[in-house]
Amino acid sequence: RLAAKERFPNILGGMVTCWGSLCIANKSAAAQSMFGTAAAESDVDTIKDANLAILWGYGFADSNRRGDYAGEAMQIIAAARRGGTRIVVVDPYCSRTAAAADQWIPIMPGTDGAMALAMAHVVIERNLVDHEFVSQFVLGFDEFRQHVQPFTPEWAARITGVPARTISDLAVEYATKQPAALFAGDG
Repeated sequence: RLAAKERFPNILGGMVTCWGSLCIANKSAAAQSMFGTAAAESDVDTIKDANLAILWGYGFADSNRRGDYAGEAMQIIAAARRGGTRIVVVDPYCSRTAAAADQWIPIMPGTDGAMALAMAHVVIERNLVDHEFVSQFVLGFDEFRQHVQPFTPEWAARITGVPARTISDLAVEYATKQPAALFAGDG
């Protein structure tokens, strides 16, 4: 069974058996350069203590890439949701994960960066930034603040298909509904 799972992606060029899938190698390299670690996401157990969890292109129920991880993760997510954690899924596809969430935000494929820039714009413009954290751990924040100025939710709405109000509301919620967990897909 494992051989078939690996052989088909190999034929298509999407599997590098010594490293895993092509996307995880890229994610690890990008995360290392941006965050100083290849671990660029919350641990699924952090959802238990979160007030908000954003699953951005991360289909826990639809991916079984780590054995029974999908089933285990969805049990954790369902329990957290019953305990009051709000679950938001940003994904072009209304997957089983999205169907189990409090909110599904459909987005045009490949436009995630535009939405993220617009969310950063909202957080900065509304002064919802954790200034203590930024002063201790962030380099280049002033440059980033200038960079995101033109990327309004209205700008992103035209690109992503996500209404500007939805982008703004999610940005404010992510900045203020702490603790929050973010899971970005591996793609």
